[in-house]
Amino acid sequence: MHLCGLAQAPGNPVLACQINLDKNFAFIEFRSIDETTAGMAFDGINFMGQQLKIRRPRDYQPISASFDMASRMPVSNIVVDSPNKIFIGGLPNYLNEEQV
Repeated sequence: MHLCGLAQAPGNPVLACQINLDKNFAFIEFRSIDETTAGMAFDGINFMGQQLKIRRPRDYQPISASFDMASRMPVSNIVVDSPNKIFIGGLPNYLNEEQV
């Protein structure tokens, strides 16, 4: 994201990643809603011979103006539902969490 100018600040924009290797998809949680939206720009790119499908989760609901960032729980290895989460499908099955 930094190379493409899509990251808002220095450092890793990805906070958490949950991979399902059996079904070749992952959920990625970003540090901000804007970087999550910017990550959608990678939809359709060719990654290691696979075309990525990047979507919001099925249960995604855009946040309202009253969303309180202070009420969020600390980030864990399991990516909880949030406005900062996107679905990435079409991943090669040999990738590990660090590579995604």
